[in-house]
Amino acid sequence: MKLDSNEVLPTGKKGINYTNLKELLAAHQWQAADLETSKLMLQIMGKKSWYEVYPADVDRFSYNDLITLDQLWVKYSGGRFGFSVQKGIWLSVGGSLYADYDTEKKFATLVGWKNKTRWLDYQQFTFSLNAPKGHLPLGSHHLRQVWCWAHLSRLFSRLAYYQLQNHNNN
Repeated sequence: MKLDSNEVLPTGKKGINYTNLKELLAAHQWQAADLETSKLMLQIMGKKSWYEVYPADVDRFSYNDLITLDQLWVKYSGGRFGFSVQKGIWLSVGGSLYADYDTEKKFATLVGWKNKTRWLDYQQFTFSLNAPKGHLPLGSHHLRQVWCWAHLSRLFSRLAYYQLQNHNNN
């Protein structure tokens, strides 16, 4: 499936190219799009691995890049996937910048990253529109790591801040 070549995507400060992600999402190639999203996020932060990412890196994640990634996921999934979708679920279970493990488990269960007894391995995720709302993107694939939750909560807080600023400026 080819995309409308007239549609222009915004670029962040680092000139990130979103064309491949957009094409993967438009073709509903969810797993490939998830991997591409992870790659782009690392590129935006100037990192080669998620093990190199610190909270300060997430705190500096650019507005244009975060919003662009989110809007692409929301658009091509019909509102089922995206960081803003995940943020809404995160807030609904009491998520905050300093959420506890019970909150993380509630969130992970709702989005299908965890079942009643265990965290799922990446190969066990559902890469289709049949997945629970907010299931994708996964981003780092290291959900059992404490630092992953610190990154997610910071990303959701950052997205909420950007959305509030945008709302107040309109």
